[in-house]
Amino acid sequence: MIRRMIAAVIAMCAWTTVLAQSTDPLPAIPPRDRAALARELLGVTVTELPAPALATVGDRRTFYAMDIESGERRGLQAEMIAAGSHATLWAETPDSIDVDAAASLLQQFDDVVYPAVREMWGSEDIPGIDGDPRLMIVFVEDVESGTAAYYSSSDRYPSEIVPLSSEADLFFVSSALVGNRLDRPQVVATLAHEFQHMIRDHRGERPQTWLNEGLSTYTELALGLLPSDWAFSTFQRSPGIQLTDWSLEENRGAHYGAAGLFVTYVADRFGRDGVTALAAGEGPGLAPVRAMLTMVDPTLDAETVIADWTAANFLRAEGSAAYGYRSVTLPVPDSRPVEWGETIKTSLPPYAAAYYTLDLAGAGVLTVDVNADIAVPMLPASPASGDHFWVPLRADDSAAALTREFDLASASTPELRFDVWYDLEDNYDYLLLTATADGGATWQVLEPDSAVDSPYGPALTGYSGGWRTERVSLENYAGQRVRVRWLVVTDDALTEPGVALDDIAVDAIEFHDDTEQGVGDWSAAGWVLTDNRIEASVWVQVMQRTGSGVRVDRQRVYGSGRLDVAVAPDAREVAIAVTPLADMTTEPISVALTIQTLPD
Repeated sequence: MIRRMIAAVIAMCAWTTVLAQSTDPLPAIPPRDRAALARELLGVTVTELPAPALATVGDRRTFYAMDIESGERRGLQAEMIAAGSHATLWAETPDSIDVDAAASLLQQFDDVVYPAVREMWGSEDIPGIDGDPRLMIVFVEDVESGTAAYYSSSDRYPSEIVPLSSEADLFFVSSALVGNRLDRPQVVATLAHEFQHMIRDHRGERPQTWLNEGLSTYTELALGLLPSDWAFSTFQRSPGIQLTDWSLEENRGAHYGAAGLFVTYVADRFGRDGVTALAAGEGPGLAPVRAMLTMVDPTLDAETVIADWTAANFLRAEGSAAYGYRSVTLPVPDSRPVEWGETIKTSLPPYAAAYYTLDLAGAGVLTVDVNADIAVPMLPASPASGDHFWVPLRADDSAAALTREFDLASASTPELRFDVWYDLEDNYDYLLLTATADGGATWQVLEPDSAVDSPYGPALTGYSGGWRTERVSLENYAGQRVRVRWLVVTDDALTEPGVALDDIAVDAIEFHDDTEQGVGDWSAAGWVLTDNRIEASVWVQVMQRTGSGVRVDRQRVYGSGRLDVAVAPDAREVAIAVTPLADMTTEPISVALTIQTLPD
């Protein structure tokens, strides 16, 4: 019938949209400059380190390994067991190491990992802080349950800047997880994974954790070191996780799978230029994808690529650039069968997916009625008062600063008061309150009521448990003009929702800002004044597998709408994919679908 030949009949109605954020570009997020922070906040000036003698087999030295969970470092002695052309191997317990396996591992690093990873991503610093052109691979007894290895940028800084730095370019590897056979393929793959992280850091690039881990997972795959059914299969069983988020606790393997699979999709579809451009991207959410597309295909937008990727993970269509893969074979993703006339209610974070399969009996035109949130909170907190608050944009390896000058010329005992909500990675990310009366030449770290110790002095970290009112004495600045700065410093990897700041007051000078009057005299670097409402939309896709291939019909729904799609006469499978879209948040978006069919 003629109707059967129509590719799709799409009817949308009852549209509602909330545009919660300004359409202006997001402000740049300042990078964390450790040398500048140490100079400003600790008064540290680092002189050039003396060139050390190159280590040889049998030498011992001190390293500082980090407990991933707590962030605390412990000193340990390790001995060099073997040396290769591009790396040396050290062990905390040398008697437990098979020397032949150690030599074999270094040979594989020299022959396979080192040249291939550098060809993909560029070079590390040669030599590094320790003056040795070779990297160090350090096997230690206690890293953290489930962590095979890690690279930390902290170790490439002098100890004056980062106390308990190992002052070397190295990877720490867990002896407990690796065992005695160091030269197993899994260990070689792990070294390739960590080497990508090192190169990215040495090049001064700051991809967010999800992308950085995706690049490392893709590196393992590209070198032929990663079985394609590992993390990718884990993700296919849990497609409801957010691509642009990361967790060390919940479903870690699925996060690796999602990120690695997306980078693999980009490489398969857009080639080497695409994955190289993606790797250079910075910023929150889909910013790296948008930057990549401006270079390789300006006709596409990032949201469409997310929709294509979601469909590809279900269809796995051979020979299709948009809806399949060339380099991996995927299992079927987790899905739920639904009945005609059924209303489905789900809640998903942005850039996650849910799949629903349908019985084809009686199918003619498939109708999907959609109702979804039109806005989602940026943070899981309401303002302390009014409708707005200040928020630093969420980013790894950043130092977002919110600054204001106060004239305390007439004040004798001034006190700063502000309401704050925070959920920061405990003992890794910090909110510091700093002040200067000399134009920024020197800064003093102030101490709010709830402050704890941090590498830079008193700071807030962890979870506030709700809104808190913090008070800080400004008595040392009485009679002067003082600039006060709220500084959020984040580490290399993993961020929690962040910080909200509201109701700032200095009663002694009758200053009160309830954050409802606009930016005014505030200087914001990486902070935004927001009503905590982010525009949300939802991709709804109808995917058909037919005798001649695959077909995808989709609509991006803002609030509510209806999608009508003609079912192909030779359709073998029909499924629906739902993918919420919202930048700068990890809060879930509610979606309701009612699925019906009209007879042929």
